[in-house]
Amino acid sequence: MKNITSIGALASSTYNSLSVKEQVELTQAPIFGDWSVHKMIPVSKLVIPEYQRKHLKLNQMVKAIGAVGGIDKEFFGALNVTDRGDDTYGVGNGQRRLILKLMKLIASNPDANLDTFMVPCLVSKPKPETEEARKFWLFNGGAGASSRLTNEEQFYAQVCAKMPEALVLKDLLIRAKLACGEVGKEYTDRQIAYVTLVKATQMGAKNQTIKKNHTDLSDENVIRVADLFNDVWPERMDNQVFNGFTYLLNHWHYQDIFLKDTIWARFEKYVKDLGRVYVTPTAFVKTLKAFKNTPDWSMGIAFGILSGFAQASNRAVKIDVLSDEVADVLKAPEQKQD
Repeated sequence: MKNITSIGALASSTYNSLSVKEQVELTQAPIFGDWSVHKMIPVSKLVIPEYQRKHLKLNQMVKAIGAVGGIDKEFFGALNVTDRGDDTYGVGNGQRRLILKLMKLIASNPDANLDTFMVPCLVSKPKPETEEARKFWLFNGGAGASSRLTNEEQFYAQVCAKMPEALVLKDLLIRAKLACGEVGKEYTDRQIAYVTLVKATQMGAKNQTIKKNHTDLSDENVIRVADLFNDVWPERMDNQVFNGFTYLLNHWHYQDIFLKDTIWARFEKYVKDLGRVYVTPTAFVKTLKAFKNTPDWSMGIAFGILSGFAQASNRAVKIDVLSDEVADVLKAPEQKQD
């Protein structure tokens, strides 16, 4: 059975980790406001305050329905609303959930009377709009009072939910002896960012858009680079360098070249020699700063790695192809950086 952390234990450990100043601030903070009460309220009595967001990107929620499997009422739960004192209620949190439910109702029955649809709500007592707006601001990240899940936290939740794509990435992490947040945490010194991992697994497919006969070896090259890092920088990770290496090894022109045993042996020696000069991969990537001025910085870093290897190996590998590509993208209109 998995270890389950009790909320009380988490509260105690978090409190003990606070500084003395933070503990004093917490001690002095007053508790105010009343508990909310549960109530079923018809849609006709629910209003959206002026300060609420109007552009909700609801199409993204609709697209997510397929992954979720439907509209789970337990997940959507109750709305947080404030009694406005005139038989109407201001929606403080949950308007997107409400609107999605109403759109589902329209899809199921275009003639449905939305106004009579009953919604479970947690109702707070009447308060000035200034106070409502302040609470909205706080709930949505104001003053750092709330925060979104990091990519790594979302990934861990997906793994725990046994979502197929997440389990594939988890398997790759295990094979590569890497950690991504809590996933693979036995390799805690070799933490790779989730966005770096995902990008690395898409490098080969990206090159297939250039050369359709290109073989996608993205996962294999993630493991090759991870093994190389383990030999050279066993307790260090740098996401920029990692994607620079995976970009180079997945490149439509250079992939087959670096699959040759003689070239790979020389490349391994080159990187190990780098490790003797630069004690961390981050120290190494700082020397490639000039190469990062490309729309895709992993391309620039790959070119920097290749240039150094070509010089150290007496031009065992020519840089012309990647050099020309870098020159072409730098001539193109400015693009958004990764």
